[in-house]
Amino acid sequence: MISRDVDIGDASPIKQLVYRLNPTKAKHLDQQIQYLHENDIIEHSQSSWNSPCILVPKPDGSYRMCTDYRKVNNLTMSDNFPIPRMDDCVDKIGNTKSVSKVSNPFKRTCQRGFSIRNTTWIISIQSDAIWNAEFPCHLPTPYQQDNFTDRRLRRSGFTGNGRNCSETCEDEIVFYSTSSEIISNSSVSIPTADNNILGYDKYNRRLLYYDDTQNLYSVGLNGLNSTVLINKANIAKFAYDGERGVLYYQNSRTLKINSVNISSGEDVAVQALDSLSGIKGMEMDIKNRYLVIAKSSDPPIVRFDITSLATQDINFDGSAQTLSVDQDNEVVYWDNFIVSTGTYNLTRSSYTGQTVPLNISYDAEIDLAQDYMHLYVLDKENNRIDKYNKRTWVKINVFNINAGSRKLIVAFDYDECCVGTYCPDMVNISKCLNTPSSFVCMCYEGYFLNGTICQDIIDCDDDPPCHVNATCNDIPGSYECNCSEGLTGNGTYCEDIIECDDEPPPCHVNATCNDIPGSYECNCLDGFTGNGTYCDDVDECEPSRCHDNATCNNTIGSFICRCIENFRGNGFECEEFINCTDYNGCDENAVCNNITGTPVCTCNEGFVGNGSVCEDENECNATMYPCHEDAFCNNTIGSFECVCKDGFEGNETHCQ
Repeated sequence: MISRDVDIGDASPIKQLVYRLNPTKAKHLDQQIQYLHENDIIEHSQSSWNSPCILVPKPDGSYRMCTDYRKVNNLTMSDNFPIPRMDDCVDKIGNTKSVSKVSNPFKRTCQRGFSIRNTTWIISIQSDAIWNAEFPCHLPTPYQQDNFTDRRLRRSGFTGNGRNCSETCEDEIVFYSTSSEIISNSSVSIPTADNNILGYDKYNRRLLYYDDTQNLYSVGLNGLNSTVLINKANIAKFAYDGERGVLYYQNSRTLKINSVNISSGEDVAVQALDSLSGIKGMEMDIKNRYLVIAKSSDPPIVRFDITSLATQDINFDGSAQTLSVDQDNEVVYWDNFIVSTGTYNLTRSSYTGQTVPLNISYDAEIDLAQDYMHLYVLDKENNRIDKYNKRTWVKINVFNINAGSRKLIVAFDYDECCVGTYCPDMVNISKCLNTPSSFVCMCYEGYFLNGTICQDIIDCDDDPPCHVNATCNDIPGSYECNCSEGLTGNGTYCEDIIECDDEPPPCHVNATCNDIPGSYECNCLDGFTGNGTYCDDVDECEPSRCHDNATCNNTIGSFICRCIENFRGNGFECEEFINCTDYNGCDENAVCNNITGTPVCTCNEGFVGNGSVCEDENECNATMYPCHEDAFCNNTIGSFECVCKDGFEGNETHCQ
């Protein structure tokens, strides 16, 4: 296999600024990078090299994100590569950590079974070369692309052929067994009888174990709902087809492989496998319907088709001690025990028969298990589990475990939270927490769990939490209390707003403000008209409200009525009034008085008459004699005088 290097000699790292993009392209670039980062497709680079990204328009109007390596290419030393046979490339590329493509070296016809579009060749690239460019990432399937890398892979948690991938909605749970206990990395611990043999029902996603009770147990990944599938003696190793309910096991007495129908109990020897010896392990491939068997001699791996009952050997000069089946990629991982070195060497074999050592070895017995992107190695001697990246074969983690470990299983729990129909994650509404064989739906405050979804609590319905003078508005996850118009408060308590005390006052200066619950009233003062917030003076004189013999004077908010000359009254009622100076109807011996508006003549004292005619009054003839009896009374005009008789003296009223 040709290996390509990006030889830049002693050149210093290239560090380029990002290209300026118009707002539309910048938005597209941000969205693509955000998507790749959020989905764990890319990660922050630790390279000292830096090449900018560009956007290339696609025929459908969208953009493809590319990395501009032109400056890196200018530094790269040229080299020539003979193009190998394509089938040789296909056989070897599966174990390559990084690859690159060379387009159109020349035209050639593909062999049967191969199709190359645009004559693109895939060539191995040395791992150190991928750091000569920033942005060492893989793009989403169907092509996940590193810098100088074009590999068709499946992402962890996805299944498919690399061209079409769908999310499996699975969570990996690692289980390992000791002699009398099964332990997981999810805090599940399952006690068993002694000498348990751990297995996994891939179809029903349940753990299996066989112990000294001679019962084969099926238990949920949470350690609950344990049932006995069958009671059977002499089981040394087993694999279970959960879809058909068939158990394949190695009989510890005959060392042959039998199959048992769990429902009927029918137990028969598998004739196609009768010749196998040195059986070290077995595992079901339920996707492709195979029983895969590890053997201590060539062929180390045997694949048994449970439908056609045919077998296929994967030949290799080796001794398989345990195995783990990657049914999605149709690959078997196994450990090859080399007697001369006493080492257990990780090995990878494809269903098509290609076997590649992984150059990872252990000095003592191991067991294997795998998920979509990782291979787990149970190191029984050192009491640990090593986790490897299946793309780079870099050990990315080590887990210390209890002593006495025997078997390793990676179970795939169905992630109800991933599906999104059981308890859909909604911001500030619900949170789905996946648990082994189940899930927990957690509702945020203001929501209640209704089955498997969180629904809003209608706080305003039964016992409204708001004040009697407030409205209750239900909002998602909570409620709002709003005081009615004209009231103030937080909604749980409301009080009247005294609008009349506001500055400036809400009413007109010529109006009164009356506070009422929740509001106020403005009323124009007497003499004004309007709505209270504006008041205009009323011209009261317009309707002729005064007497006909009076004048009307409008004032601000009122009016004044005054009787005209020669009339007297309050203006509303006026009577004619003649002054005495203008009246000559009185006697000269009378006085004129005008009180009611009409002149009145009154005779002067000493005169009698109606005022218009007044005659002298003879006081001496009055009934009561006005003078002393010893005096004479002499009448005068308008009066009288008293004169004492001769021989008497005194005044008018007394003589002696």
